[in-house]
Amino acid sequence: EKEEYLHEYIRYTLQQKRTDLTLLFNRKLGIPALQFLHKQKSYLQELLQTLTNASKERCKTTRHSLA
Repeated sequence: EKEEYLHEYIRYTLQQKRTDLTLLFNRKLGIPALQFLHKQKSYLQELLQTLTNASKERCKTTRHSLA
């Protein structure tokens, strides 16, 4: 019975430590990393939109000058 209790206690403690490490990782690395990636994605989407618009404008200008 004592052995079973120790086994259960160790299992519980390991689970708690695993949870603590997961929370710590998310707080220190995981969440900031995801926020950074989201910002970068937004920036790249804006850049793509700007380049697309500039390209369309350039095509329109070229088309008019050829006509």
